Amino acid sequence: MRTTAELDRRLRAAGSPVVSVVAHPGLSRSNLTPRAWEHRGRIGRIFARSGLLVTQPAERGALPQLFAATAPGVRGGQFFGPSGFFEMRGRVVEVRPSTEVADPSVGRRLWTAAEALTGVTYL
Repeated sequence: MRTTAELDRRLRAAGSPVVSVVAHPGLSRSNLTPRAWEHRGRIGRIFARSGLLVTQPAERGALPQLFAATAPGVRGGQFFGPSGFFEMRGRVVEVRPSTEVADPSVGRRLWTAAEALTGVTYL
C-alpha cells in the first residue's frame, strides 16, 4: 500500500492520466485457506475448518479488485476492501489506510529502498 500511494503521488506529479489504487480481498476462501494450517496437526485442522466460517467465497474476494479497476469515479490513492468486521468480508467500500500509508516520507523511503534493491527506477 505504501508504494502504491507513493506511485500515485509520482504519477500525479508527472502529469500522468494513470492512477494507482489499492484493493484487498479480505479473508477469502481458496485452496490456500486449509493449507495454511495443515502442518499444525490437529489444532491446524480445527483452525482450517473454522476458517471456512469466517472466510468469504473467492468470487466475493475478487470484487474489491474488480471495483477498483472498473468503477467510474475511482480516484488515485483510494483503497478498497470489504465493509465487514475487521474488513474480513462484506460488500466493497472505500477503507481507511493506516497513518503510515498516508505519510509521504514513509512512501519515499520505501520507494528509494525498492529501487536500490531491485535496480529498477521509475518516475
